[in-house]
Parts: sequence; C-alpha cells; structure tokens
Amino acid sequence: MSDQLTNGKTMNIMRVSSLLLMLLFCVGTVQSFAEDCDPYSFEELTQKAEQGDVGAQYLLGTMYYIGKGGIVPDFMAASKWVKGTIYYDEKGIKQDINEAGKWVKKAADQGDSDAQYLLGNMYYDGQGAPQDFKEAREWIGKAADQGNADAHYFLGWMHYWGKGTKQDFKEAIKWHKKAAELGHIYSQLALANMYFDGKGVQQDKEEAVKWYKKVAELGVGGKQSIQIFTTSSQYKLGSLYYRGEGISQSYKEAAKWYKIAAEKGDASAQYELGWLYYIGGGVVQDKKKAVKWYRKAAEQGDDKSILALGILHATVGDDKKIEQWLELAVTEDITKTIEWYQYEADQGYAEAQFGLALLFLKRELKNETPQISNTTITWVRKAAEQDFALAQFLLGELYSNSEDFGVAQNKREAFKWYWNALNQGLSLAREKLAYMYYKGEGTIQNETMAYALWSLAAVEGHENAKKSRDRVAKKLSKEELKQGRKIAADLLRKIDNKEPTNLTIKSKQKDTITEPEVSGSGSAFIITNNGYIVTCYHVIKDASKIVISTSNKEYPAKLIRADKLNDIALLKIDGAFSALSFASRNSVKMGSDVFTIGYPNPIMQGVNQKLTEGDINALTGYQDDIRLYQISVPVQSGNSGGALLNENGDVVGIIVSMLKAEVAFKITGNMPQNVNYALKSTYAQALIDTVAEAIDSLQKPHRKKAFGEVVERVKKSVVMVLAYE
Repeated sequence: MSDQLTNGKTMNIMRVSSLLLMLLFCVGTVQSFAEDCDPYSFEELTQKAEQGDVGAQYLLGTMYYIGKGGIVPDFMAASKWVKGTIYYDEKGIKQDINEAGKWVKKAADQGDSDAQYLLGNMYYDGQGAPQDFKEAREWIGKAADQGNADAHYFLGWMHYWGKGTKQDFKEAIKWHKKAAELGHIYSQLALANMYFDGKGVQQDKEEAVKWYKKVAELGVGGKQSIQIFTTSSQYKLGSLYYRGEGISQSYKEAAKWYKIAAEKGDASAQYELGWLYYIGGGVVQDKKKAVKWYRKAAEQGDDKSILALGILHATVGDDKKIEQWLELAVTEDITKTIEWYQYEADQGYAEAQFGLALLFLKRELKNETPQISNTTITWVRKAAEQDFALAQFLLGELYSNSEDFGVAQNKREAFKWYWNALNQGLSLAREKLAYMYYKGEGTIQNETMAYALWSLAAVEGHENAKKSRDRVAKKLSKEELKQGRKIAADLLRKIDNKEPTNLTIKSKQKDTITEPEVSGSGSAFIITNNGYIVTCYHVIKDASKIVISTSNKEYPAKLIRADKLNDIALLKIDGAFSALSFASRNSVKMGSDVFTIGYPNPIMQGVNQKLTEGDINALTGYQDDIRLYQISVPVQSGNSGGALLNENGDVVGIIVSMLKAEVAFKITGNMPQNVNYALKSTYAQALIDTVAEAIDSLQKPHRKKAFGEVVERVKKSVVMVLAYE
C-alpha cells in the first residue's frame, strides 16, 4: 500500500483530476461555466486573456490543454473532456497543447499559482512546453511558495521517487508535511506511509496512525474520486488496530474499519473481516459470514481467501467442497501470502498453522526432488495436535505416501492421524482408513472394518467407495456383513454427536519423520549478507548434516572453520540475508546492558524466537577465565551459539554455557542463581579473520536506536541450527 500514491500512472491520474476539478468546481459545486463563472463566449474569453486577465489566461490555457467545454452533469461525462469530445459552446474548441502552453505561461508569468503549477506539469511531461525537469521544478516551486497544496504534494512526490530531481526522502517528507497540513489527502496518506516505514523520518507508528485516521475518516461518506485512497487507509487502520501497532489493540475497532473498506470492495479487508468473523474477534462469531467475506475476496482472485475457503469448508461441515478449494489453492502462486498466515499461526490459531503449512508444502513440492522440511512438519503437527482435522489428515498423507514427499514411511503413524481426522468428522479419512484395514497397513487386517468404513464413505456419494464396499462384501459372511453395518452405524452416530470412537492408537515411534533424525539444535547468527554464520562448535559436533532454519525456509549449511578449543564454528549457507555487526573492541563494561535472541528448549517452548535481557556481571568467566563474560541474561539449552548483543544490537559475545547447579553445589554448598557465560566476540573475529570472503563482508557497528527497532532488525539475522546424526 505504501507505493499506491507513487507510481507514474496514479500520479498522472491525480494531476489530470486536479485539472478537471479546477474547471468543474466554481463555488464548490459542479455547475456550468456559464452559470457560475460569468457567461463569456469563447471569443470574449480569448479577448480578456489577450488583455492580460490572469484568470482568463489560465482558464483558456487549461481549456486548450484538455479540450474542455460545456456543462458536466456527472463524473463519467467529465472523463470525456480528457479525450476532447465535449467542446466549449456549440462551435467547440479543438484541443491544442501548444496554444495551452502559451496562455498558461502568460498567467504563470503574472504570478497565478495554479497556472505556475500547471506550467510545471507541462514542462515535466513535455506537453505544451519542451520537457525540462529543471524548469518543471522551478515553476512548481513558485506555486509551492504561494501555498499551493498540489505543488507541495508534487514536490514531495518528485523527491520521493527521484523524478526530475535527486531522490531525497527528507525533502519528500518536508513537502508532504506542508501539503498534508493544508488538507491535501494524497500527501496525508504519503506522510502516513513514510512515518510507518521510517522513510525520511524516524519510524513513528503513532504518528502514522494519526494521518491514516485523517484519510480514513474522509472516506466515510466522502467523494467517490478519493475512495481509492481512503479505502486503503481504512484497511491499513484496521490492520493497525488488529495488531496493536501505534495504537492500543482493539479487535472491535479493527472490525469496524475492515468492514467499511470491505463493503467498498477491498479484497484484503474482506479477507481480514472474514477472519474476524471466524474467530469472533470484535464481532459475534459467525462462520457463515466468514465464508461470505472470504468468497467475496476470492472472487477478486485473493489467494489468501482461496486457501481460507478450502480450510473453512471443513469447519462448517461442507466436506464436498474441501478438495475443490484446496486443489485450487495449492495450484495458484500464493507464496506471497505466507506473511498473512504467519502472524495468525504465531498466535496459535490451528487454521492459520495449517494454511501456513500448505503454503510451505506448495513451495517445497515444486522442487525436482520433493523434500518436506521440518518447518512444514512442525506447523502441520501444531495444527493437528489442536485437533484440526485437515492437519491430521495431511499428517496421515505425509506418513503414508513417503515416495511423494521425501519423508520416512510410517504406516502406523499414518493410520493414527487418519483415525484422529475421522474422529473430527472428516469424511476424506474414511476411504483411507478402509483401504488400510483391507490391506492390513498400519493396523491388523480387518475386512469387516474396511466394509464399515467404505460404507460410510459411500454415504457421502464417493463412487469408488461404493465399488470397494461391494467388492469386499462378497468376501464376508452374513454375520460379518451384519457386524460391519452395525459398526458403520455406530461410528456415524458417534462422529455426528462428537463422541469418542473408543479407538485410541498411541505411536511408539518418535515424532521426527525425516531421515536422518535431528540429534541436537542451537542458536546461531548471520554475520554477512552472503550467508556466513557463527554458532558454538559443540552444537554441530559430529553432525552428518547441518541445516539452518529461518522463519520461513531451511538451508543446508557447510562447516567452513572451527575453533574447537574456544567452541566456535563458522558455517556458510547460500543466499542473501540481513546480517549482524560486531561491536567495537573494548566497548563492553561491567554493568553494560545486554540481551540475546535465540531458540531455547524448542521441543518444550516452541520454535519461535525468544528474547532475554540482563547485564554484564563480570569481565571474566568461570574461575576468572579471561575468554568469557559472566552474564545475568537467562539462558537455557538451545540458546548455545546465540549472539550476546549490546543495546545497539551489535555482537559482543556468543552464548556458550550456564553454570551447572550440581557442580556449583558440590564446590560451594549453594545453588547458583542465573549465572551464565558468553565467549567474547574477539575470539570469533579471530576465527573469521582466516576467511577472506567473510572478513571482507562484515558489517559496521550500528548507531543507537529505539530498542524495539533494534530487536526487529536483530530478529532477521538470528537463526536455528539443526544437527543431524
């Protein structure tokens, strides 16, 4: 959305709109030139212009510029003027750009700010005047000096994009501020975007909210011509309320603004409103309304909603449409929607976790040799463990169809997850389970159970299930058929009433389904944009394979250098990344504030990053080891290899260990309280100095910024390292 005001096409539309408004509005209403602007004929208007009347010169120049004339009863008719198809008076005026330039120049020379602004546009476009960016900047600047809001906006636009002048965000925001304070809606929105993105000004989301609100409120019952801009602000304001960015979080306010934008046809707002109806956020929970809004967005080609519809049909009992929507969803190019699902997945919503897994799965299956990542498995499992039926079914598919997904086959696990999906009422699982009973895969062979489950699937109209049911029925005795029908009826009743089926299957296998298995994990941090990474050597020692896991992708890593004595490893992955910098040498003092971001105890605490803060307690470590800092930052297993950072987000050390309680107790008789150690960063730098490519790519230390901004930057460079046995 931040680019909405800034592309050339939109800019031209707004400039033409400004010209039209100058001609259309003479006392604030759309009326004929003859009624409100004095009834001069074309000849009389020309005569007044030749006599030096500035207003006549400007109006005549504008008329020639766009071929304007006559009464305009509505907006559509106004658009005809641009083509020169309506003419002034019955004789009409033929569009003549050069003649326009002559008269506008006369008015501009006499100081008319509107004429100066229009003349600047002519020089900029090379229409009615030779293209000359310097002249354009000069004339638009003269109009701006007289307080012309359009000129202020145009100068802001030029500086933002470097059009006709050097790109300069600070200059851009200066001019947008002037225009915004004069009520210029386009500059108000541009200002909101720049404050939100931190371009040309320190990022200030509260200030961004203020300007988004101004624009959003203009669109409530406002003019049609500004709806495209106000609607985008209404959607953005809803998003800020939803996430609590720059303003107190309020689902109710988020729903209010999403609804206003959604009713105007904004697909993203329709998606978000559908989500709020689904979870009951700020509105009364209503899954049918959720489907309604998702469908509206999907009809506009919104990928997020196409995927959501496939998921939601499962939750409102419309199983027949599940496969249809999911097939459509995963055949579209929807990887750009990952960030939308990531946010809700991080909040713990099973539907979003499953949607995110599907997006990752789509990307991974594009490879010539499909290999499902641990990240994908993690998100599927999170959703499945919350009893989300489609996720349970997908886990069954992954375990059952190993040749298609590059994972270790485990029919017993497949059977377990298919049955769990059946318990949730998912009819897709019925045929899968019937086949497994029939073949004795993942369970003891039982043709009576196969008959019962194929019978349930046949009820849903599955033709293949009917054929399979009839085929197995020929093998069963009358007593077995009777028993099968009873089992089917009993299962159907229990599923419909959401009662347990009394079939509990516990897996004796480990949850990891990729081979080889993960033997350990730790934290690590990227130090160059081309993928050099630092971690602790003990994290990856003896690993047959090393994998680096980011928030949305996994990368195979190579061990480049190792310092076993100091427990440091330098790894390398391919790609372009955000990198951390090392702090200046000798910048750490006792009592300095420090923090770390890492992945402690991922099995128990999850795979999302965790931040902990503390101080430098001592400039030496255990038994005065000069290589270490003693720190009060809380660390746990999994933090090893993570960066210890100063308040600027620069690396001062590497988390290496915590004082073991049993050792300390044996020596001192007391239990230690939060005593941990970090290796000084100079030892890591010494290892890096042996790799020319790495040392040449190191970043310079950062300047101090707000802690929240520092954390957001650092998070992008902190990764999880997985060691495989």
